[in-house]
Amino acid sequence: MDLSYKVARIQRWSRRIGIFNALSFELQQSLKRPIIAFRHGGIGRWVYLRHSSSDVSVFEHVFMEDEFDIQLDDPELIIDGGANCGLASLYFAVRYPRAKIIAIEPSSANCEMVQRNIEGLNVEVCKSALWSSNTILKIENSAAEPWAFRCIEAEVDDLGAFPALDLTSLLAGRSCDLLKLDIEGGEVELFRNSSWLSHVSTIAVEIHSEEAETLVREACAGWKVSQTGEKLLLARE
Repeated sequence: MDLSYKVARIQRWSRRIGIFNALSFELQQSLKRPIIAFRHGGIGRWVYLRHSSSDVSVFEHVFMEDEFDIQLDDPELIIDGGANCGLASLYFAVRYPRAKIIAIEPSSANCEMVQRNIEGLNVEVCKSALWSSNTILKIENSAAEPWAFRCIEAEVDDLGAFPALDLTSLLAGRSCDLLKLDIEGGEVELFRNSSWLSHVSTIAVEIHSEEAETLVREACAGWKVSQTGEKLLLARE
């Protein structure tokens, strides 16, 4: 990465997190610290990112590009499906301190990062993955980047197998003000059986295939549709 890019990033980040914090990040990044810890002056919180991962790009999407600048009216429940390192959950928890956040992530390493980033906030971390039924899952591509893990159905005795979180059971009749989904193709499974949809007001979903987009748009026919960053944003009229 050339010097001009680093200088431009310091300038860009400093407007949001403060010049000292931007410099601190860049120094730790250059030193290749495994875990980079810096303060986000705009929200008054410490942020933790892994050097050799996609965490920096995720931070850019969430806190620099405002991917989740979604207008919600005093939400009570937000579900972060595919929480990765916890930056979306952090964003939601700071912006909506009265809301209950449920961060769902199948990777143990990612869950450890989520716990670092949301410490002391109203966020429940679940090591699992969202599915449309009670079943057993496993990560199909455990060697992939942290943001790219895909889950598939598995047998109980498969290595790394874990119980899925059935979205209908998770909601248990509760209303969900925002369902954020970045689940690497798992949206196909969810929207094939969308009985849970009546309990959700707004969805921000990253689409990973034409099949997924068709299923999502058909399930949410009549909803207001727009784009926020890489996510399709659907809001019940």
